[in-house]
Amino acid sequence: MRRLLPFGRSRTPVHYSDISKAIEQWIAEGRYSEEASVETVASQMGITPWMLTDYFRNVHGKRFTTWRKEIRLSKAATLLVGKPEIPACKIGAMVGIKDKSNFRNQFRQSTGLTPAQWREEHSSGKA
Repeated sequence: MRRLLPFGRSRTPVHYSDISKAIEQWIAEGRYSEEASVETVASQMGITPWMLTDYFRNVHGKRFTTWRKEIRLSKAATLLVGKPEIPACKIGAMVGIKDKSNFRNQFRQSTGLTPAQWREEHSSGKA
């Protein structure tokens, strides 16, 4: 597992597995819905922005913002089916995509369906 040394902090190495655990906790806390920069997220995790950027580039093969968008849309897809009483536009806001049309466009681009179509196709009552 690759080790990274924090810049300007103690010389204790940080492993990708440590960052991965911090990311898992960050998701569990629902922090993916916050509008936070890479710098802010890295600071919250006690690492440098470079370390977080390096982690995402090497482990996930994408930028942090792209990964966060995918997480948001995945959570939205789950909520659309699991919480049919919540309007789709509110689900967008719950996962961090505040603008209704932006949420609809991003969701359709990702899944090929609008949030309403996704909900209809994936609901348990569908024959």
